[in-house]
Amino acid sequence: QAQALARVHSGQADIAVFVDSGPRPVLRRIAWTREFELTYPVVVGRDARAIKSVADLAGRTIAVRRHSALEQRAVEWRDRLGGELNILRLDPVISEQEIARRAASRRIDLALMDQRRARLEAAVFRPLEVSTELGPAMPIRWAVRDNAGLLRDTISSWIDDFVASGQFARLEKQYVENPLR
Repeated sequence: QAQALARVHSGQADIAVFVDSGPRPVLRRIAWTREFELTYPVVVGRDARAIKSVADLAGRTIAVRRHSALEQRAVEWRDRLGGELNILRLDPVISEQEIARRAASRRIDLALMDQRRARLEAAVFRPLEVSTELGPAMPIRWAVRDNAGLLRDTISSWIDDFVASGQFARLEKQYVENPLR
């Protein structure tokens, strides 16, 4: 994520999409579109259905990408649990698919992901389970260079039109709710 923002900032990329407000620390000179949709933090793993609340993570280890908004969420949970949560920080360039593959094969116990991606990966990696929502909603937004106000406003307007037209709901139903049709 940090690399994607750096590419936007340098002009090598025009836009990047992030859950929440992107990686921590937040890079300056980045502007954000309006939220595209909301998602929730969940954990995935071979026994993730047993996790019903953050309290159920006490004594467990969760894997999460370094410098991500989800890493910050994991740190907050660890603090809430009095340090009784181990955080395995993964390389920021590892893919969500690889994280899910490792959880499905038990190379990692649990992984923290956004709910939408977790459900998609669980459809691909059948032994993978997804927990219930473990925290408040996180917005999904697009990042653009701070001097690209017209691009930011155009994308935000497109988002509004795309959602209002029902196209987003149709695609979500087809590809997110039923990814292996």
